[in-house]
Amino acid sequence: MTTVKLATSMDGCIATRSGDSKWITGPAARARAHLMRAEHDAIMIGAGTARQDNPHLTCRLPGMRDRSPVRVVLDTHLSLPLDTPLVATAAEVPTWMVTAIETKASRSSPLRPKGSLIEG
Repeated sequence: MTTVKLATSMDGCIATRSGDSKWITGPAARARAHLMRAEHDAIMIGAGTARQDNPHLTCRLPGMRDRSPVRVVLDTHLSLPLDTPLVATAAEVPTWMVTAIETKASRSSPLRPKGSLIEG
């Protein structure tokens, strides 16, 4: 089963014209999103979203912090900076980086010690 979670403004946008993105959901919707994370095996995003939003993608509800799903990042060129939360916390929360088969092994070398599983 696949669940899609998307938040948009009344005009159907997810960011301003300049690319700025602020909370467009309230506390109840954000809590529900964290519960959804605890209920699912994995959460997947693209590298662009990872760079723009800088998310942790963990469940941060009290008593459920250990229920965070595997984080899957689609990153064709393994372009995420090493200091992003997804890479920096890969040893604590399972993180899979899905890349193109042509991506050079040298691009994955810095990610592996951080705890990321690289597939491509």
